[in-house]
Amino acid sequence: MKKTKDRIVSIIALLVTVLYPCLFMYFQNVDEGNFKEILPAVGKFLLVTGIVFILVLAIIKRFSKAALYTILSMIAFMNFNTVLNALRKIIPKMRTIYFLVVLGCFFVVLLYIFIKKVADGMIALKIIGLVFTILIVINFVSAIPAITNRYFSEKTVGSDDAITAFKFEDTKPNVYYFIYDEYGGYENLQRYYDYDNGSFYDDLKAAGVNVSYSSRNTESIFTSTIVPNLMNLSYVASDDGYSIDNIALTENASLLRLFQNNGYTVNMIDHLGFLKTAGCNVLNDDLEGDTISTYLINNSALKQIESVMKELYKRSHGDSMSYESYTRNILELMENSPDYIAKNQPTLTIGYIQSPHDPIMFREDGSALPENQWHNWKDKQLYIGQLKYISQTIENVIQNIKESDPDALVIIQSDHGSRYPYWMVEDFDAEAYDEQEENFYMQNILNCVYYKGETIDIEGENGINTLRRTLNYVFGTDYEMLDSEECVKTYL
Repeated sequence: MKKTKDRIVSIIALLVTVLYPCLFMYFQNVDEGNFKEILPAVGKFLLVTGIVFILVLAIIKRFSKAALYTILSMIAFMNFNTVLNALRKIIPKMRTIYFLVVLGCFFVVLLYIFIKKVADGMIALKIIGLVFTILIVINFVSAIPAITNRYFSEKTVGSDDAITAFKFEDTKPNVYYFIYDEYGGYENLQRYYDYDNGSFYDDLKAAGVNVSYSSRNTESIFTSTIVPNLMNLSYVASDDGYSIDNIALTENASLLRLFQNNGYTVNMIDHLGFLKTAGCNVLNDDLEGDTISTYLINNSALKQIESVMKELYKRSHGDSMSYESYTRNILELMENSPDYIAKNQPTLTIGYIQSPHDPIMFREDGSALPENQWHNWKDKQLYIGQLKYISQTIENVIQNIKESDPDALVIIQSDHGSRYPYWMVEDFDAEAYDEQEENFYMQNILNCVYYKGETIDIEGENGINTLRRTLNYVFGTDYEMLDSEECVKTYL
């Protein structure tokens, strides 16, 4: 009887240990996330738990001790990348293989201790099971209002009716809004690459495009903060929030609802599934977006395992579904976006692409770089080569829209500039930089507006105010210009 009871306690402790981080993330994001989003992570973590437990039980021969050892192993497994990234802040030269060796040695010693020194581990199992059960209950109770609001309350229009309630004047042109991640502004490129992008700007101006050389998004240097703010025409996200919570704010964003309320259909070109696409016509369906499960998996050792498996699969089967081909598909969709506008109503087309952000995979002529160069920020010419290629595709986008949809409004921006100092510290163990000084340059963005060759003064405007000023000009809205929010977070 006692043996059966001990086994039940051991199994419960195992389950609540694995379930807690998954349920915690769901309860924290219940307003935006779906319960099914955690199921892939739960399934994979439970599978790993079962495998580890069976292997350890074969060695230790004691059910409760094997369960306790498995729990400790899974805590390390599920937080592998989180701990590794934290260590890299303290020890910049810490590599994955070094950390894996240290962790492996620790658990080998721990296994020896369990075999020789630990009696049965039942007291620890009871404490662990009780603690995680209480934490699950506490988080569930705290999430009840949000669960009730989501599943049992009437759905209401989004939080900022003042933004979405404007009615457009008679003019309703098709609108194209494209975001190119990490495209450096004019000053950004001069600062870090000694590169003058003036010829590109001159080409745009010759085509009737309004450009800004000194625009900045000063609230952050991270896409997960800046893009939700752009999509909501206001500062709804900050670096103080979780990135997954910030990205969730792109669902039913104010910009989308504003145009939908004015009779527009919304087309979405969404590289990497970064944006939330509810209510939109998604023109690409090749990649799965971020979910609670991807967040959990990316913080665990599963991310390392999946990366190794993908590399092995690619070597044995070829790379027919490569990241490069996905990216080319997005670029082609953006260039050909006028082909997908609705026939019976105006269309807002929103496109996001993670480029010229790394992977730095394209040369200036569009040919592919070898994969061992994709994250090589040290060679500055690689980023500039990719930027030149992306610049040419941007010119193609504008030219195609002018020819196919001459009355359209086109807005092209980046979220932030090249973060060369940040990547050098993160990936190449460079000395820490002066954040106050360098953020100023890293926040310098690409910022362009085209509307029938007409002049719209956007010089020096941040991304949000550029959108607001342009909407006021084209559609007769009356948005006030917002004071720029300053970044206060330390990134190093």
